[in-house]
Amino acid sequence: SSCCACCCAFSCSLSFVCCFEAVATILMNWAHNWFEMFPSPPLSMLSAVEKILVYHDKALAESLGHKGGVQAHAWSMLQSSMTEVLSTQEWLKLWDHIISNDPAFLYYVSVSFMIYFRNPIMSAGKEEDLQMFFRRSSVLDINTIVKTAYSLQASTPQNLHVPTKDFESLKPGNSFSLFNNFPNAEINA
Repeated sequence: SSCCACCCAFSCSLSFVCCFEAVATILMNWAHNWFEMFPSPPLSMLSAVEKILVYHDKALAESLGHKGGVQAHAWSMLQSSMTEVLSTQEWLKLWDHIISNDPAFLYYVSVSFMIYFRNPIMSAGKEEDLQMFFRRSSVLDINTIVKTAYSLQASTPQNLHVPTKDFESLKPGNSFSLFNNFPNAEINA
């Protein structure tokens, strides 16, 4: 809901239709797999994030593993579209890069954020400390996080890349693409 609120706050000055189209485009392209295990988090995407962190910083991944897990902390950032850990200006700058890149870039940003805050994460005493850390903004250099995300994406072996699909724009007219990327058992229950 934070993603929707931010997109609407940004684009409502244009129109509610633009707001809807912005949110729908983000959900279709950057969050298309987020509903695969609904109401649970998207494990395949979070597993890919964890594998990337393990590859680039195994000690950090192990430390997070003892304090709630990489996937849980990555999900707290992703489900809020990074709104809880960034100021408005940082968020806008980051999303300029996210929107202009392959949807997988969002996941490299989450790994970059963890690496950027490696020392506080490693020194955190318990899971609750990290839960609080990943739910509030801290002083940071967003340019460094973005630059590191590009570097991570470029240096990650192909077999570890986050799986994404080709960009899909909204179709013109009064109807939208069929959305069927959700667990049928949950919907039909």
